[in-house]
Amino acid sequence: MPDQLMPDSQSDSGRFPLGTVMMYGPTARRATKAVAAVIPAPDAAPVALQRWFVAKGDIRNDVETADELASFFKAHEVRETVLSDRITGCPHEEGVDYPLGRECPECPFWAETDRFTHEPKSPADDNDLSGFIPAEEIIVALSEERGQPPREALRAADARREEITDRLLAALEAGLAAPSEASGEVSQLFCHALYLLAKWREPRAFPFVLRWLALPDEGAFDIGGDVPTAAGSRILASVCGGDRPEIRALVENREANEYCRGQALDSLAILAAWDELPRETVIAYLRELISDKLEREPTYVWCAVANVIVDLDAGELVPLIRQPYEDGLVDPFSIGWDEIENRVSHTARTPFEDFQHRHPPITDVAKETAWWAMYARKAVKNRGTSNTVDFADQSPSRYDPPKPFIAPPKTGRNDQCPCGSGKKFKKCCGQNA
Repeated sequence: MPDQLMPDSQSDSGRFPLGTVMMYGPTARRATKAVAAVIPAPDAAPVALQRWFVAKGDIRNDVETADELASFFKAHEVRETVLSDRITGCPHEEGVDYPLGRECPECPFWAETDRFTHEPKSPADDNDLSGFIPAEEIIVALSEERGQPPREALRAADARREEITDRLLAALEAGLAAPSEASGEVSQLFCHALYLLAKWREPRAFPFVLRWLALPDEGAFDIGGDVPTAAGSRILASVCGGDRPEIRALVENREANEYCRGQALDSLAILAAWDELPRETVIAYLRELISDKLEREPTYVWCAVANVIVDLDAGELVPLIRQPYEDGLVDPFSIGWDEIENRVSHTARTPFEDFQHRHPPITDVAKETAWWAMYARKAVKNRGTSNTVDFADQSPSRYDPPKPFIAPPKTGRNDQCPCGSGKKFKKCCGQNA
């Protein structure tokens, strides 16, 4: 790249807008893709992003690309530019050019090479379990209600996967035996088991996950809290192994919870997003549901159908869903007609690409479960302590800025009711919430 694209070492690194340039290529020696972004302020998201590609040669030596890149930054009044000193991985996009959670078939080099250090990835020694807590302690840690995700236990679970998979399957069986009477420990282990088995794409978990989502009334929520609607579809998609007739049977099961039926339908859309089920197959099934397979009465499943039409950008089904919408089968507060008709993404991606981006495979259980109410309450409590810097002790010109308002955490369905009755929230004040 020309010198004008290199950052000035004498300039103030805090000058914004800041331009960044990252290079990508099939190997660490050849760049075929450049991505430029404009950052308006520290810790802010990019306000502009543009990509360039070359089919031959190295894009770092392409004069036309360099000129366009410089013009791009000039148009956005970039004051300083930072250029990566190395190629940082494959030029193809996961979930767009190849399935989510897989290695790029076009760039085998990066499957064995760290994209930041360019060093060979260290092969894991499956027989070396030193440093990981034993299986019994993992199960105990996954059963306890703590102030933060049990990261050490989750890492150890990955290392001891073969050793504890059967125990996690047994935990699912135990939770399903009496879901409405499950203790906090049983429920906690049940939910962790769901996420771990989904992360591992364990097919033996499929019948348990299906039974969980097919529980009548509030059964799935009794044992799983808010997990059914937060991650039920991705968990089901992770363990089903593809298009299964049992999933369609759950969608059409009028005895099952309407929200869990919606999650079953969402799981088919997620399989399409992961390139494990043809998008056209899901659209054909939506057509069947709209035509004659769904009950002609208001239910959340109709809302799920409308949402999947948007997510898959299935414009051909819009005329078909119009009548159910006008008949009041689709709740307009769940999804408005303009959203169905226009299907506009709020990002630079298409609606289907945006859906793919928002529904990746489960890879980090600690991150996936960080929203749980017990962790949120702990975080709010910690923020309320006096762990702030006293600027007055440092400089008379500094001050302790006012703290932003932090909303209290939402009470979970299985949490103890805040009114003090001793009952679960869903059985007390949450009944009419």
